[in-house]
Amino acid sequence: MKFLLRTIGRLYTLAGLILACFAIVVLLSSINFPKIPADFLDPLLTKLAAIAGNSFSTMDPDEHVYDYTLGANVPRVYILRIPKINLEAPVVRVEEREIQIESNVVTQIYVPHSFAVGWNENSAPVGNYGNTVFVGHNNIYGEVFKDLWNLQSGDEIVVQTGSGDRSYLVSRVITLDESSLPIHERSENASWIRWTPHEQLTLVTCFPYSSNTHRLIVVAYPS
Repeated sequence: MKFLLRTIGRLYTLAGLILACFAIVVLLSSINFPKIPADFLDPLLTKLAAIAGNSFSTMDPDEHVYDYTLGANVPRVYILRIPKINLEAPVVRVEEREIQIESNVVTQIYVPHSFAVGWNENSAPVGNYGNTVFVGHNNIYGEVFKDLWNLQSGDEIVVQTGSGDRSYLVSRVITLDESSLPIHERSENASWIRWTPHEQLTLVTCFPYSSNTHRLIVVAYPS
């Protein structure tokens, strides 16, 4: 008899819990919660993605990337894949800007402030003759190029375009001093991103991770 009474009591308790849960669901469904604006949610999600070493957004990640500084979603033009360092990242169009360093006015390529690679729109489109220049941060805003220094001659780089994949093989990995050189010598480093009479892919980032005193340049040619 005692066992039967305990069983009945437990059944009543379980039924009460089920009814309470149902009441909570009904209550929550009747409340109109405020919609979180995309301009708040996108950078938050992108920052979390950077910590995880990946990228995502409230919009289709294959189509747009949120840029912190621009405060907007930027259309993707390519996708960059580097198997050696397990990198897959969207590529967005970026422009050149003039800035003043000391008494000199120099041209600088804007680097995306997100987990994204920037394609200099003044360089060759992927697959065309000329030098295609990709830039990316190594220790801020998603750190998209933080592992670029691990590349070696012969490693594969793949760029996905609207017309298919374009494969390249790394030819050279170069480290150039920047911080200790006068401005005219630092400008000579820009020769690596100038036009070429042949198809070439050039990736540029800062180096090393802790100080950014140098430029790391990866040069690749069609495979």
